[in-house]
Amino acid sequence: CGFEPMAEAVSLLMDEGVAMARKSGVISFSDQVWLPSYLKLQPPTYSLVCVDEAQDLSAAQMALVKGAANGTGKVIAVGDPRQAIYGFAGA
Repeated sequence: CGFEPMAEAVSLLMDEGVAMARKSGVISFSDQVWLPSYLKLQPPTYSLVCVDEAQDLSAAQMALVKGAANGTGKVIAVGDPRQAIYGFAGA
């Protein structure tokens, strides 16, 4: 009773969601965050990436920020842990 059947079902659902987004041309904000990772897309790169409210970034959003700096750019992140409101969402 491993996790393989569940992982396979999730993968099929993800693929179907991508196909629906491509067909309709409509994606949500959440899609904009996870699709680059799921599709292994490289975001445009910049020498300087500035992030405000960094305390509320999820792991997926942080991956986009890091990808935009592409290992050679600088990231300036400003945040206040006393204002963090998205901890429930993985920030």
